[in-house]
Amino acid sequence: MMTKVFKLSLLATLVIFILYPRQSYGQNPPPVSLSGTDTPPPSCDGYCGGSHPEDNCFCDVTCVRYDDCCPDAVEVCMPDNCTETLYIPRDGYVDVMSPNYPSDYDINAYCEWIVFTENNTRIRVEHWDFNTEECCDYYTAGHGDDPRQNGSYVIYRHSGDTLPADFTSLGSSVWINFRSDGSVTDRGFRNRLYDTGLYSCDGLCGMSNTNQGCSCANDCVMQDNCCSDYFELCAGDCVETIYVPLGGQVIVTSPNFPNNYPNDAQCQWILYAYRDTPLIVRFRDFYTEPGKDFFFAGNGNNPTQGNSVIWAHSGYTAPDDFVSAVPAVWMRFMSDGNVTEKGFEVIVEDTYGKGFCDGGCDWFNQEFYCSCYRDCIYDGNCCLDYFEKCAGNCSETLYISTNQHVDIFSPNYPDNYPNDVRCEWIVYQDQATTGRLYVDFKDFATEEGYDVVFAGHGDQPSNYTTEISAHSGYTTPPSYSTNSDSVWVRFMSDSSKGDRGFHLVVESIGSSCLGMCGGWNPTFQCSCYSDCFYYNECCDDYFDLCIPENCTEEITVPAGQKTSVSSPNYPDNYPNNTACKWIVHSGSGSNIMVQFQDFRLETCCDYVSSGNGDEPSQESSVIWRHDGIILPDDYLSNIPTVWLTFTSDSSITDRGFRVTFTDTGNK
Repeated sequence: MMTKVFKLSLLATLVIFILYPRQSYGQNPPPVSLSGTDTPPPSCDGYCGGSHPEDNCFCDVTCVRYDDCCPDAVEVCMPDNCTETLYIPRDGYVDVMSPNYPSDYDINAYCEWIVFTENNTRIRVEHWDFNTEECCDYYTAGHGDDPRQNGSYVIYRHSGDTLPADFTSLGSSVWINFRSDGSVTDRGFRNRLYDTGLYSCDGLCGMSNTNQGCSCANDCVMQDNCCSDYFELCAGDCVETIYVPLGGQVIVTSPNFPNNYPNDAQCQWILYAYRDTPLIVRFRDFYTEPGKDFFFAGNGNNPTQGNSVIWAHSGYTAPDDFVSAVPAVWMRFMSDGNVTEKGFEVIVEDTYGKGFCDGGCDWFNQEFYCSCYRDCIYDGNCCLDYFEKCAGNCSETLYISTNQHVDIFSPNYPDNYPNDVRCEWIVYQDQATTGRLYVDFKDFATEEGYDVVFAGHGDQPSNYTTEISAHSGYTTPPSYSTNSDSVWVRFMSDSSKGDRGFHLVVESIGSSCLGMCGGWNPTFQCSCYSDCFYYNECCDDYFDLCIPENCTEEITVPAGQKTSVSSPNYPDNYPNNTACKWIVHSGSGSNIMVQFQDFRLETCCDYVSSGNGDEPSQESSVIWRHDGIILPDDYLSNIPTVWLTFTSDSSITDRGFRVTFTDTGNK
């Protein structure tokens, strides 16, 4: 009889939940209001299976999913839980396992572990085994001792049979939780959590960690005694680990560059080569307050004065370029509390393929992993002077002005090119022009499978920068726009049959934000500022060059199906200074239904716009600069493509939006 009553009670709870769904607060449940004398927090005692009548928190099993449990919901309403607080002994470890491991865990399990070190040191979390019901039984883990702290999670709702990524805590504690639904179970998981011995700034920013003899004060960089997680816990948002692409390069800048960096900046970058090759560090711009705002750099991934190459450099003269002694480089920057300057721009380049043939051909330069053999063009690893020293006389450097173009022809075109050709062309914008280039093949005929053309972005040919790879035959290669102000083209033929070859045109693109994101392009009188869309004055390639890669997307909705798009971090708050663009196509060539399911933006300053076609503008819009908390109206596109943009300013953020695009099948 009690079982039937319990089932009826649970069914009633589920019916109430379906009929009256509650708002999800993501990672931020409403705080308990305290006024006058201290008021005890709401308790689930007597309310299990429902909600607390006086506070907006819940006491049912679904509160775990929605992160809106009352403080004692787990203890009071889920008595068979596996909640535990653990302490890792000095230099030791603890194991965390799902209930019953390695036998199957229970249905409707809810477990939570809070793990601390005894010596205020950081924790390494390693995942040794993992197998849960995919879709429904979830593992989540993060930094600190509060799983409901916004943004604290590292692994979110992981399920299935793949191991989650191992991680090291930012402070001296981590949390782990696990929940299962009411059906299928599996063997679960096993973790091992180690005391790393790395001393932490957890709770000590601005002070010295006297117990461990390291510092969390702002001058620890100059004193060369920062605790291991100082930059992660006590510095700003300019702490980054970067992997330099094979044969490629990355650009590191001071915060806000080319605008002035802020006061009290504390930045750190660790850069790794893709292979065990050295890195070249080149300074393209450098302006810091002399004697006050300092730049540091050195070899490896453990910044110290002992492995530094540049120590406490400041002023208006760039440091000397250098080549790292190991396949990793570190850089740090700190500013004081008053005068600022525009800062610096540094290019870090992988040396793979950057060596020389030194006058000899048909050998491999082992130090720089580059080749002087004739097939290096296939492998994308020719040494820098291969075409000059070991190829023919058809290599050329060309320059192009604004709104101009250059023509490139294979040798003897339109007559047949000779055998054993090795050609290279590098095309640059001239110094008065800032913009990208457009590569367009007008004619193409080569011996298929043997005489090939390569082309790519920039002036450093490599596999990483290649756009067109080993193209041959009688079909024209696709046209493309470069992501820089230069382009390279290579051609090679074998020792037998020739053909008429090719003709291509390289021309300057119109208005561009290349190298100008966050500024104004005076040549083309267009904007690369984050608010350019408000004023309908963005340069042509603003969305391609100046916004995060994960915020610009071209999507095709399968015929008769739906696809959803949401703001960055949704349902958590989107970041400041966001600019996103989505272009959505119908897979069947039909009209598209656009419907918003959730919408919450800062009123006045953060906007969504959407309309017909693939060129965002006020003229083509159906929804223009919509903000606040009211859902935009649904609309049906009049063509099989729609666009959607989202921009936020630099202050208040909110949870954002979720929108669905449906291929209607109607043309």
